[in-house]
Formats: sequence, C-alpha cells, structure tokens
Amino acid sequence: MPIDKHIDPLKEMANDVRFLIEVLDLAPTHVVGHSLGGRLAQAIAERWPHLVRKIVLISTSAALRERRGWLWENIRMLRDPIDPESASIREWCSGAVPIDENFLAHARRESAAVPSRIWHSIYYEQLAYDPSPLLQDISAATLILRGKEDMIATEEHQIQMKDAIVGAKFISLPDHGHNIHWEAPERVVHLILTFLEASVTASGASSYSD
Repeated sequence: MPIDKHIDPLKEMANDVRFLIEVLDLAPTHVVGHSLGGRLAQAIAERWPHLVRKIVLISTSAALRERRGWLWENIRMLRDPIDPESASIREWCSGAVPIDENFLAHARRESAAVPSRIWHSIYYEQLAYDPSPLLQDISAATLILRGKEDMIATEEHQIQMKDAIVGAKFISLPDHGHNIHWEAPERVVHLILTFLEASVTASGASSYSD
C-alpha cells in the first residue's frame, strides 16, 4: 500500500497534545504514553522540551522500520469493516496474563471501530520515517517500562531507547506482554508514581530506583 505523503498522523497527534498542554497551562508536565502513545511522548519531549517534566515510555519504541514481525504481518492486512473478534484484534487486545474478558471485549470493539485507513496511515508513516536519531535530544528524566514477553515493542527497541536517552531508567517485567498496564495495573501505577515523585538530579536524571 502506498504511503499517503499528505498525512503525518504522529506529528498531528503530537501537535494536538502540545496545544492541550499549552491551553490548559500545564507546562511543564509529566507525559506518560503506551505503545503509539509512547511515540507521542517522545515526539513532545524532543520538539518541545520546555513543556515536559518527566516522561514514561510503556511498551513502545523509537522506530518500527522492520518489514517483519507481528505488526507487519497483521496491520497491513486489516480491511473494513474490521471484525472485533478477528485473530489480529484479539491478539492486539490481549495479555500474557488473564485480563477481565468484559474489559477486553470493550477494547476489541473500540480498536475495530478505527478505520483501516487510520491503522495503515499510522503504521506506514512509521515505516517511512526513523525518528530514533532525535532520542538524544530528550532532556527530560525518562522511565522505560516493558513486558518481557512483548511481541510488538521488542527488547531490542527498548534497549535502543535506553542507550540513546541520557539517564533513562529501564524496567522489564517478567511474564508480561505488550499491555502491561492492563495485566498488572497496580504494579505499573506504583512504578510510574514512584518515578514521577522522585527528585531529579542536576544532570536531569531521576533519583528513582526500583
């Protein structure tokens, strides 16, 4: 499928969040993002560092350039109408540990309601552009969280971010997957709050330790 060069969804969404922070007069604020939301958090911290206090990157990556793996095999095959009970949507809205089925059913319906063109536009934009060189521009204290069984944002992706962002903290939870905030919400909230409440050193790194 060709890339629509007139649409840059990630940039547009990052601008939306920037405007929200500015209109609500929240800066500097903490930014927490999961998966694509983590890409947004990176973009905001890179482009508008004065808006950001700390960032938390959950199950995300700096770039998804590989034409292989789960995303490549599943997202490019999506066609409207998307079936919320299809194998790809069930895998997208799943966990490495049991999660309440009513919650997952709602998540599947919400995911399937997104038109395939939006899924394709966001994914192909990521294939076309590699923002990872900008990671070194992130000055905000950063926490990187992932599930060790994550098949979407791999450990390779996470280590790339950790190595590029000065002072970044990295935590990998064993026996958890991509949706760790669904799988272990209390543990994830505790880790995030502990990080956000920790003091920041003169170098910009957080004094947080797990």
